[in-house]
This record gives sequence, C-alpha cells and structure tokens, in this order.
Amino acid sequence: MPSWGDCEYSSPSILGDLVEADYAPDMYEDPIFHRIVTCCLELVKHLSDEKNKIKKNYGTLLNDVKKFIKETQKKMVEQNFKKIKSGEANKDYGTVLADLKVVEKDRDVLKTEGSKLRSELKELKQVHKSQADVMKEKKLRWEGERDALKEEKRKVEYMLYDMFKASDCLKEKVKKIRAICDD
Repeated sequence: MPSWGDCEYSSPSILGDLVEADYAPDMYEDPIFHRIVTCCLELVKHLSDEKNKIKKNYGTLLNDVKKFIKETQKKMVEQNFKKIKSGEANKDYGTVLADLKVVEKDRDVLKTEGSKLRSELKELKQVHKSQADVMKEKKLRWEGERDALKEEKRKVEYMLYDMFKASDCLKEKVKKIRAICDD
C-alpha cells in the first residue's frame, strides 16, 4: 500500500508540471504558491510519518492483547480443571442449579404479579374513564340546572317587581278610599 509520501503528486517538480500544464505557466514561480506547495508537501510527509508510527504502535498493542487473552484462557482452563478434579465444580454446579430454580420461581411469581397488576391497571383506567364520563354528565346537568335556576330567579324578580308595583297601586287606592271615606 503506497504511503502519502509515495503519491505521484508529492514532488514539487511534478506538482509544478501539473500546474504549468493545466493552469498558468507563471503560477509555480509565484513565491506564495511555492510556499503553499512546500507546506502541503511537508504536511503530507509529517502525516505519513505519523501514520507509520501509529501502525507500529497498533501492531504492538494488538500483540499485547493477544498475549493477555491467551494467558487469561490458560488460567481459566487451569482453574476449571482444578475445580473438576477437587469436586468443587459439582458443588458449584449444584448451587448454580438451585439458584437457577429459585430464579425461575421468582420469575414466574413476578410474571403472575405483573399480569395481575396489568389487569388492575386496566380496570383502574376504565373506572377513571367512567368516573370522568359521569363527572362530565353531572357538570352538564348542573349547568342546565343552574341556567334553569337563573331563569326562575329572573322570573321571581319580575314577579316581585310586579308585586311591589301592585302593592304601591293598592296603597294609593286605599289612600284614595280613606280620603273619600273621611270626606
């Protein structure tokens, strides 16, 4: 795999030839352009060196990880072999099975409790919905009753006003009658 430094555009003379052929013949002679090309080439070389360092570091890290995995596997195999020889593996296996049975029982209990709770939740939601519906109906009925009471109140006020007016008229008539009787 070619590195950045091996790129066909890496040398100043090739870059200069490409620029002169495709663009302006005096562009490569420009000192600013020359500085830019030089900086780019230095950057490419620096990046190529960094890439090589990273490759080398990656390789050593990969080898270290492989060694660690092999050592860990060897230790685990040795520990398991010792447990099997001493009979601890069977004890561990028995305790693991017992623990597994307990966990399965607990899981079954939790499943049944979960299903009960779900059904209770559904019932509570239905009760809440029905209560909300009842409250809406009551509110509408109360609003209707309130409007009817307001109308009745208005009628009573008119009747009361008419009664006061009639009583005033009667008082005046009584006064006229008394005045006539007194004469």
